[in-house]
Amino acid sequence: MSDLTPLIKILSDGKFHSGTAIGEALHVQRAAVWKWIEQVRSLGVTVDAVTGRGYRLKTPLELLDITEIESHLKQIGCDASLEIILEGSLGSTNSELATQSRDGAPSGRVLLAEYQTQGRGRNQRGWVSPFASQIAMSLLWRYNEVPFGLTGLSLVVGIAVAQALKLVGVGGIQLKWPNDIYCQGKKLGGILVEVQGEPSGPCALIIGVGINVDLRGAKDKVCEIDQPWIDCYSVKGGSVSRNELSASLIKNIVSYMEQFQDDGFGAFVDQWNALDYLVGQAVIMQLSRGEARGIARGVSRNGGLLIENDGQIQELFSGDASLIRGQ
Repeated sequence: MSDLTPLIKILSDGKFHSGTAIGEALHVQRAAVWKWIEQVRSLGVTVDAVTGRGYRLKTPLELLDITEIESHLKQIGCDASLEIILEGSLGSTNSELATQSRDGAPSGRVLLAEYQTQGRGRNQRGWVSPFASQIAMSLLWRYNEVPFGLTGLSLVVGIAVAQALKLVGVGGIQLKWPNDIYCQGKKLGGILVEVQGEPSGPCALIIGVGINVDLRGAKDKVCEIDQPWIDCYSVKGGSVSRNELSASLIKNIVSYMEQFQDDGFGAFVDQWNALDYLVGQAVIMQLSRGEARGIARGVSRNGGLLIENDGQIQELFSGDASLIRGQ
């Protein structure tokens, strides 16, 4: 992957570049350029090739840049002690950061990747990650003690993500319990929080966030997505800076994590319920044993999903919730 970065930087403007010009810039033969172009395509990036004109990306890409992200963080007033690491390609940002955490990585380390080969969602579901078309980010956060426990933490991260998207012009965000980011009835992103240690004592949290930013040029990858999806470009009706969005996500998540430690999830209930995708609708909850059906009534102060059935309210903390269509 790292060997392809110079080529992708050349093509990232969306303009045509001849094989000869690319070869000269990279100090390689034209035959090597063609092989590299095929490798770029294997990442899910659509590359047009036109005889006599050369190669171009079907959709221009904005590559992530630590300097730009740090500049945006300063502009929006984030003064937290953070360490930002950017990788071209890796298996999963959460898995890699979990390993680094066990090796003693400091709280506040942020890991970003342009491409994931083994991106993960909740319950070990796969997460399709076209190259430079999403945000694939994980944040390591350590708590010495959380007085209120970790119940509702992923919901708080969801609120932080929704507000970060709003700041870059992506509005109309809703949150689907417990960790999905929705817009216009389609999935825009997801959250994966993993815990090392004891929830009531010293622990390390690996907070993973995946956001679809601009998937127009990744047609060979998006066909692998097995549910209705949407991206920031479609919602906003124009480009969204991946570097600006990364900074907004980092700042908001850090800020909300600090407030969560002091106040617990109870301080965020109203914010969540205002963004709730399921509220007031008929839902089915797939549990480890059986299922629960009813009308979603928001979330409790403990972060549980409330479902009403025959006038009785159930508070559920695990399972997969989905809408019952036609009701």
